[in-house]
Amino acid sequence: MLRSLTFVLLLMSSCALLANDWPQYLGPNRDGVSTETNLKIDWSEAGPSVAWTQEIGTGFAGVAIKDEKVYLLDRIDGEKDAMRCFDLNSGEELWRYENVDPGTYDFNGSRATPAVAGNHVYAVGAMGSVYAIDITTGKEVWKRSFVTDFEAEKPIWAFSQSPLVYKDLVIVAPQSKNAGVVAYKRDTGKIAWKTGRLCAYAGYASPTLVTIDGVEQLIQVTPTENKDYYDLARGAPAFDKGGVYGIEPATGKILWNYTGFRCLIQITPVTVIGDGRFFITGGYDSSPTMIRVAKAGDDWKIEELFSKSDVKVQIHPALLHDGHLYMNGNDNNNKDGLICMNLEGEVLWRTRRQPNFGRSGLMIADKKIFMIDDKTGDLCVIDPQPSEYKEIARHTLLNKPQIWAPLALSNGKMVVRDQKQMKCLDLVAKSSL
Repeated sequence: MLRSLTFVLLLMSSCALLANDWPQYLGPNRDGVSTETNLKIDWSEAGPSVAWTQEIGTGFAGVAIKDEKVYLLDRIDGEKDAMRCFDLNSGEELWRYENVDPGTYDFNGSRATPAVAGNHVYAVGAMGSVYAIDITTGKEVWKRSFVTDFEAEKPIWAFSQSPLVYKDLVIVAPQSKNAGVVAYKRDTGKIAWKTGRLCAYAGYASPTLVTIDGVEQLIQVTPTENKDYYDLARGAPAFDKGGVYGIEPATGKILWNYTGFRCLIQITPVTVIGDGRFFITGGYDSSPTMIRVAKAGDDWKIEELFSKSDVKVQIHPALLHDGHLYMNGNDNNNKDGLICMNLEGEVLWRTRRQPNFGRSGLMIADKKIFMIDDKTGDLCVIDPQPSEYKEIARHTLLNKPQIWAPLALSNGKMVVRDQKQMKCLDLVAKSSL
């Protein structure tokens, strides 16, 4: 009887673990938050257990993890994209798909996080190729191109779109002059719908799926025109929209457009707060802003709740935890380190240079912040307290500089990377039974 009960408990535990996939950019809910608990952070001097290490190409791409398989769209020597599939537990490379797509750009290397759904993994390459790959065989299912399909011009830092899967669609944002956001049919790659132009020039933010007053919609943030800098210096055509859009995911219909948030180079997606509220961040002299969106008859009402000119969040979106926002407050000019802010816009603390963290990514799991310190290569574990910065663990794992990729976590395994290697950390707390 005891053995049977033990088996059942182990089986239930295993099933719970297998549900903890990280199948897309920023995790299951695209919010940088994991529901996994009981992670081991009381490391010895040797640090967390490293399950495996793999050599990879340069870049900043994050991984997707599903059914104990790790998917990375690598970039090889500026010549080709390589979708690589690894076993989560052993690190063995199971298959590799390559596509020759030459080109260079500032900060060369990989860019975006793939998305896994059904039997396919979807990704956007730095030169604008869109891939659907069979996860069993590693063979190409279909391939499209932002450049060919929509006359998209490669941004200065290349295309950095992380696909969003919605029902039978794969949604991305080329942000070209004739297609702002696009939906492909998942099985064929056929274009299901596309919006018109949304901005004067392409940005780097990926779409987010939300529900507001019972209505599903995509939230897409784009750059906004800056005549003094971009238009006069580079000859970009005038375009008086941009900012934040609400888009119907089944059809591409534009529901609303908020132009009060202005950012020259938009990288971060929105942070969903709830109750129709969204926190919009950016660097480059922008002012992070909280808005509330609500249905108003057949229209939509957008209310600005606050705007913070003294906070900059350049690459990674703010994360929400227990009614507070935590964000990397560094850009080209500001060096604020990790920031804690309440939902009224009051900054409660900033680490500034002690520690600074560079432009590293962060995630929340087991009610703790996990963050790479780009200045040292350390993985840091932080107890998110509104009263003070409280670091509870730190260990050097990666090689600086430019450790900017998002982190991923599945079944107690955390995957992190630098410019040359990818490591899988075993954070499973071992039972004493």
